[in-house]
Amino acid sequence: MRYFFQLSDGHVLTDDEGEVFDDLDSAKVEAARIAGEWLRDNADEFAHDGSLLVEVLDERRAVLATVAVEANAPTGTVH
Repeated sequence: MRYFFQLSDGHVLTDDEGEVFDDLDSAKVEAARIAGEWLRDNADEFAHDGSLLVEVLDERRAVLATVAVEANAPTGTVH
């Protein structure tokens, strides 16, 4: 099945080509890799904004899974 990935870091980047994977679990692994690569390349931006979302979409563009990464300060922490 062909899966598509949508990355949101304050801006939405949509995958128009997609990739074929055997199953949803394989597509979720790819979503985690996409998130990891983005974090590696954009660590300063992430530290400032503190959120990243990678969604796995099917051919109808329905969301099947989400990889979400957030950086939050503990409650009561003084910035």
